Amino acid sequence: MDNLYQNLRKQLRPIKIYTKKILKYFSKLILFFIPNIILDFTLERKKICKKNSISFSIRDYGENCRFRSSTFTTKEPDTLKWIESFDKDSIFIDIGANLGIYSLYASFFSKKVLSFEPDALNYSLLNLNILDNKLAHKIIAYPLSIHKISEFNTLNIQKYEYGGALSSFSNETDQFQKKFLPTFKQGSYAKSLNDVYNELVASESNNSQDIHCKIDVDGNEKIIMDGAIEILKSKKIKSFLIELDTSRDDYDSTIKIFKDFKYDLISKKSSPMFKEVFVTTQNHIFYAS
Repeated sequence: MDNLYQNLRKQLRPIKIYTKKILKYFSKLILFFIPNIILDFTLERKKICKKNSISFSIRDYGENCRFRSSTFTTKEPDTLKWIESFDKDSIFIDIGANLGIYSLYASFFSKKVLSFEPDALNYSLLNLNILDNKLAHKIIAYPLSIHKISEFNTLNIQKYEYGGALSSFSNETDQFQKKFLPTFKQGSYAKSLNDVYNELVASESNNSQDIHCKIDVDGNEKIIMDGAIEILKSKKIKSFLIELDTSRDDYDSTIKIFKDFKYDLISKKSSPMFKEVFVTTQNHIFYAS
């Protein structure tokens, strides 16, 4: 009986060896493919933003992306209404584009969109969203900060995450002028709005085209407008939507810049979503008179 058992073991040994090899091979395949399948599924997951007959997708890279997509029509209805008023031949400049929701929406109401987003995570997501929606022929994104002058400096990021906000170029103060400790300092290059127009917009536009500009940079608005004097003088930009906080000590001086160059304030609204926070933060829409 023992001899029979030993002979059987010898005969089965090659099968056992090959079985182990096969299992080892398949385990490697599983360990390689399963994480990649999960990753691909995660990276390809998208949320749809829709208003009336217009819809587009954004990549779902976390909570901020889901929040921005779910509040697309309710967070800033004044911004959507302003965009919907654009002439189809117009050019839209989106400063602080984030993951690109308003750039994407504006592409349906304008001829060309120039998007500026310095945060590396948001910039990559912005470009993926442009690609996914096949809008590269209408939207071009630049990884630039917009500032008073051209310079290398740091983008000080409060929380480094996809769809994040509240970063500040060249300083560490937030939109309420309070100091914050950056979790990450990212290198960035800045151009003035004057330079942006002269180097990028002028070549894309003709004298009959309307140009509109959104500025949402969480605190550096006055600095940006100080670098836009040439454009304000020329009235090359028909309208601005700029997010300003009325509690800042540079609020009145920012408003004065627009008044000095004959831009009329036609709308000033807080987001209807925020009843207790950000109540002093309001979208201001100016039109050249």
